[in-house]
Amino acid sequence: MAFIKKMVLSATALTLSFAVHTANYFFYTDGRLDAAGAKDFVSDVADANDENLEYLFPYVPPETPSEVPDSSAPNTPVRGEGVPSNMTYSTAEFAKFKGTYLEETDDAGEKYFNNIVFCGDSLTYGLGIDARYLKEHDVIAWGGLGVYDYLDYTTHASYNQSEEKIPPIQWLKDLNPEVLYIMLGTNGIAIWSNEKHIRLYENMLDRIEATLPNATIVIVGIMPWGASRNTETFNGQKFDNFNMLLLETAHKRGHYYLNFPEVTRDENGNALEDLVISDGIHWHNKTKELYLNYIRTHAIKK
Repeated sequence: MAFIKKMVLSATALTLSFAVHTANYFFYTDGRLDAAGAKDFVSDVADANDENLEYLFPYVPPETPSEVPDSSAPNTPVRGEGVPSNMTYSTAEFAKFKGTYLEETDDAGEKYFNNIVFCGDSLTYGLGIDARYLKEHDVIAWGGLGVYDYLDYTTHASYNQSEEKIPPIQWLKDLNPEVLYIMLGTNGIAIWSNEKHIRLYENMLDRIEATLPNATIVIVGIMPWGASRNTETFNGQKFDNFNMLLLETAHKRGHYYLNFPEVTRDENGNALEDLVISDGIHWHNKTKELYLNYIRTHAIKK
């Protein structure tokens, strides 16, 4: 009987729907029923249809488990135990990066820099021109360079040991270093999405790997900017996410990752104020010292 009743109600609903269209045509369009009357008629029929549909096709909303968080609450990932402060992996997720993620070691000393070529932008360039830092070591860098133009740059002499305007990719081929430390991404982080930026980074790595198939490559995370430069959509979170993508890229391609950013950020993900100059990006001398000390105390284990 219930099935027959539903069939009768379905037929009734269809009949009423047809009646609405008929009434609209004969009474509304030619003026026999004024606009207010037509509106009331349509509304009454629609209510009747809704009641029929609710009976014929009842909807029971699924129960919401009590452990599901309130959708109005901020979506803050939970960082697992033993995971660096600038990353939001679970403990199990982070464990897979063992061997890629350079962990703390004894101080390897100044000699550790002897077989390294340092690649980068203005932050690395500053290390190569100052006698207190890497002036006597190999630095290929220039201000404003990013992963998209680094390898082919010839406007200025990018290698600190020469005045020749040779592109970095050629210098890398000629120097044939044992180890490469790459810190690039500061110029570009505000331009592209992290996903697009990583694709450009990988394009650069493709060429470096083809030129130096036997080199050990260390991808260095980029330091966040000062709070004064950040906005609601461009902030420390974008840097943290980009650096996590760098770690995943290093793991996928068989390289190392150096998490220098973890010692440069405050609790909001911004650069510590005493590490950057007034522009919020470039480094004080103490930051240069912090970076080189971090390299020496997170050395590649032979």
